[in-house]
Amino acid sequence: MNKIAVIGTGYVGLVTGLGFAKLGHFVHFVDFDQEKINKLQNQVLPFYEPGLREIFLDKEVIKRVSYSSEYSANLTESEVVFICVQTPQKDGQVTNPNFLYDALTSVKKFIKESTVICIKSTFPPTLLEEVEMKNLDVSNLIFNPEFLREGSAIFDFNNPNRILIGGSNQENLNFLANLYKNFDSEIIITDSTTALLIKYLSNAYLPMRLSFVNEALQIGDSLGADIPTLLKGIGADNRIGKDYFRPSPGWGGSCFPKDTKALEVMLSDKDLNSPLLNAINLSNKEHIEWISEKIIDLSTSNSKKGVVLYGASFKENTDDLRDSPTIELQKILMSKAKKVSIFDEFNVGLENSINNIKEVNSSLVVLMYPTEDMQSIIQILQRNKNIIYIPWENRIL
Repeated sequence: MNKIAVIGTGYVGLVTGLGFAKLGHFVHFVDFDQEKINKLQNQVLPFYEPGLREIFLDKEVIKRVSYSSEYSANLTESEVVFICVQTPQKDGQVTNPNFLYDALTSVKKFIKESTVICIKSTFPPTLLEEVEMKNLDVSNLIFNPEFLREGSAIFDFNNPNRILIGGSNQENLNFLANLYKNFDSEIIITDSTTALLIKYLSNAYLPMRLSFVNEALQIGDSLGADIPTLLKGIGADNRIGKDYFRPSPGWGGSCFPKDTKALEVMLSDKDLNSPLLNAINLSNKEHIEWISEKIIDLSTSNSKKGVVLYGASFKENTDDLRDSPTIELQKILMSKAKKVSIFDEFNVGLENSINNIKEVNSSLVVLMYPTEDMQSIIQILQRNKNIIYIPWENRIL
């Protein structure tokens, strides 16, 4: 079993580290957020992710993990260090690599020469030259992009559809490939640029697909089509498929908006004309506007004074509010003089039950995405003779 260090305890770092600990490896976590480290040391998770708590509280896992808010001698013993720090947007578009640079510079002060540094953080391949300019030897770095979906990250860690490893140091590539050898997945080994670009273009294709199905919803709605049958008929083609093909009020989250905007900047910097990729964010923005108009029309025609958005996160099974379409919809509707409330089953500070919505009889309730208790919610609202607009199915109950 290996000794692993993980820098960063967000969705990627914590899921990856605890996943390896569950497999028998020893894992040391580092995060400068002292409050988060205090929670972890006291067996409190800093965010919700299905299945993570069970692994986190596993007695054998607890014996194999440790947490710290500073770099220390624990890194010296590590055979591999996974860099999982955030790479947020800067100026609303480009990637801010400062957390990554700080982590790389600091880690090098403590590790042995033989320790493998593996970057899971997402950043565009055009920044590789800048990494070199920071006197950080790119030739020895290994890139292992993550493909963990919030809401099913534990499943994705244990059942990856591919494991991607990029770099030029053959010894380090072999080490990481060996670390993953017992996973039932194809291991794709390539150069650094290709590995980073695979991640970016994957994160562009998926929201592009989501935007397509949302535009299909708009077209079908305008022509009076049977939306579920329309989408079923399109997705029945094996070349298209049914995965990631559900209409929604819009897409968001911690990855897609950030990565697609960074890709737009990279395309512009390289003077590449990519109208399809450059239209992904615009399509999403216009779809959320379209949804807002549908909500206003429905609430007005049914004499509803306000709007209730049920589900605050950007998707089901997570408490992540980053770039949530719900938050954006609330802003748009309020700008059009609509009274809007948000209720949610995960997020602290928001009502967590449809039964608690006092204004339910005077509001249009919008279910932002399917939830485990969706049928019971529908039954409660139907008893109150309320109207529910379900955007991804485009029907009123």
